[in-house]
Amino acid sequence: MKTECLPLAIPFESSDFDVFNLRVVSKALKNNPLGDSFVRSNYVLAPKKLGTYPVVFHLSGYFSTGYQAFNSKTLEDNLPDLINQETATRTIPLAIHVFVDAMTAFGGSQFINSSGCGRYGDYVQNDVLEAVEEFWKITKENKYRCVMGSSSGGYGALEHISQKNSAFGTAVAIAPDSGFEISLLPDFYKVSEQLKTIKSVKDLREKLQDDKFRGSRVFFPTMNAVAMTLCYSDIKKGVLDYPIDLDIGAIEAKVFTQWQKKDPVYFLEERKAFLKKAYIYLEVGRYDEYCLYFGARRIEDVLRKNKVPHHYNEFEGGHFKTSYRKIEALKWLKDIWT
Repeated sequence: MKTECLPLAIPFESSDFDVFNLRVVSKALKNNPLGDSFVRSNYVLAPKKLGTYPVVFHLSGYFSTGYQAFNSKTLEDNLPDLINQETATRTIPLAIHVFVDAMTAFGGSQFINSSGCGRYGDYVQNDVLEAVEEFWKITKENKYRCVMGSSSGGYGALEHISQKNSAFGTAVAIAPDSGFEISLLPDFYKVSEQLKTIKSVKDLREKLQDDKFRGSRVFFPTMNAVAMTLCYSDIKKGVLDYPIDLDIGAIEAKVFTQWQKKDPVYFLEERKAFLKKAYIYLEVGRYDEYCLYFGARRIEDVLRKNKVPHHYNEFEGGHFKTSYRKIEALKWLKDIWT
């Protein structure tokens, strides 16, 4: 079994792009703890004309994955359609766009290495990037390699741009998961009774067989709480280590300290030496349903104090339907790449 680049027969008319399925056989994801496939479909918009191009890695929000960006939407264009339209007028740069598949059995990976999900950080930085380089010529200078996303994808963008020896030199983070005590902990309080019945990965697999649970209003926040625990806690033998006491609501200090080390509000300060040559686009909706404007403001403070080149904006909107904001970010990227 080897990595393949396969043409995709989907409805997508473009004078600039062809569409491919880059099927990556991932070394990093082999034997991952959730038993998820290590063969991943990463859809790629690749310029028709042969040449050397910059590249944009698109990281999805929680409960979605890269190739789903190509799904049709009612009364609106999807992100690949918007990219195609704006590229045609050259309001955004012509580039290779890689829509990364990093889905897990429970909805997401945060694009990091974790004991609960597997080595999705290595998968992005190594396996997917190496596969792209195998089939296309991409600009070598890191400045022309961008990692982009919103929500969990925005978190992943900040995670990858701040790594020592990062493969990326630019990042777009829209409403990135951050300020965990404000944005993530509330879900745990809301669904504490459900979480009491989910003490392990095995328990969750059994819970997912219950149609009543899957159709309930607590389904998404419960899944989100478990998925973030798999990403941020130290998971041993599939046992879930939650950041709060599910009976009295007190924060489990030892566990939450581990979480804070993985919060951009804190890890960007710790990694500031690795951001000297980075360019970051950061924005958030003023009415974000998860109050991520608090985390974004704190991140912007870290970037400003450490003189990291960045653009910061708070737009009139909430957490969802942010494809149009990504187009605005790509316009910014054109200026950075000029």
